[in-house]
Amino acid sequence: MLESSGSDYIFDTSLDNPTPMPFLQKMTREGLYLGNHHASANNTAKAAFSIFTGLYPSTAYKNFAMEDNVAIPTLNRYLPVEYDYFLIHPTAPGFAFPQYLFLNNGLHDFYNQETLPPDRDPSPNNEARNEIDCFDFLMTRLDNAREPFLGVYWSFIPHFPYLDYGPESRILPGVTKRQAYYNNLHTLDIQLQRVYEHLVKTGMADRTLLVIVGDHGEAFGQHPRVWAHTFGFNSEMFRAPVLFWQPKLVSPQVVKFPTSHVDILPTLLDILGLPYDASRFQGESVLRGTPRRKYIFTMDAHSDYLSAISPEMNKVTLGFHDNYFSAFNLAKDPGENLPLDENRFWPQAEAIIKFRNYQSRMINDYNEARLAGRPYPPMEEEPAAP
Repeated sequence: MLESSGSDYIFDTSLDNPTPMPFLQKMTREGLYLGNHHASANNTAKAAFSIFTGLYPSTAYKNFAMEDNVAIPTLNRYLPVEYDYFLIHPTAPGFAFPQYLFLNNGLHDFYNQETLPPDRDPSPNNEARNEIDCFDFLMTRLDNAREPFLGVYWSFIPHFPYLDYGPESRILPGVTKRQAYYNNLHTLDIQLQRVYEHLVKTGMADRTLLVIVGDHGEAFGQHPRVWAHTFGFNSEMFRAPVLFWQPKLVSPQVVKFPTSHVDILPTLLDILGLPYDASRFQGESVLRGTPRRKYIFTMDAHSDYLSAISPEMNKVTLGFHDNYFSAFNLAKDPGENLPLDENRFWPQAEAIIKFRNYQSRMINDYNEARLAGRPYPPMEEEPAAP
């Protein structure tokens, strides 16, 4: 999991810099790459909820993914029970990280800022452990993993405040926030390559499916008063990379139709050849062709702004606390600088309203049923579906 790693930046050379993530770029040419992908939300907790459940987050103001009673099934529940399951995250468990989403679904080996081995080198950020040391620990944990395993590493390096990991990690002077961010992306890329080379050296690469996902994007003032992530609706905060790599299971391909975090879990299960009830998910496997849905949805951390993106890349956004309404075509105008006539997009706006009203109720009902041990009926068809 690549924290705050937006598709707009990971391969960008517009600052007269080398490619920030050349290793990841190479890997995208060898696997299944979602080249038009959008995070369901622009903060970690809600994005994680979608990645690991195949469902959109709740549209309630309160962040459901951070609740201590969240019980909706995650990826491991769809895998055979014998999987060794561990998660490594360099920050404190309460730092915008949905720990209970994993703990309540059977995660026993949760390594974080409080439980990881002591750092060998000082961390440049008090909010997280030294990430290079954490990647060393990941490789040790892989060596000791009981196969089959599900291992999750959730990085922190590219997160604000973009602290410096030393001269060997710099591709830019680091004077501006964006320069420092690109240096952090490069640091993360170096660690990804180390893990890959370790898997090759140990022979595990031949029997391991790698899934590399950016939880959300980032912003650097492309729009007035919009920096970092979490708040607002602009697409630079939502465009994120997704790669599935295992040459024995997937052929090189770039998916060009719009995809969402909710598509990751069903796609992963299809790659692994594992059966599942598609009604459990709001996403669709990209291996099953062009999706049948009308829209994908995105939201900010507090669900103040919700957007719907059509297959033609028309993006409509509603702001529920400031009566905001906008429309852009992301195919022709990815920077959202040329607004379209909103009156042409009322059906898309109505789909957002229906989705907002439906989603918070559905997520709550599903969770209550899980807590009570009651069966939950098949998911109702998504409001915007045909």
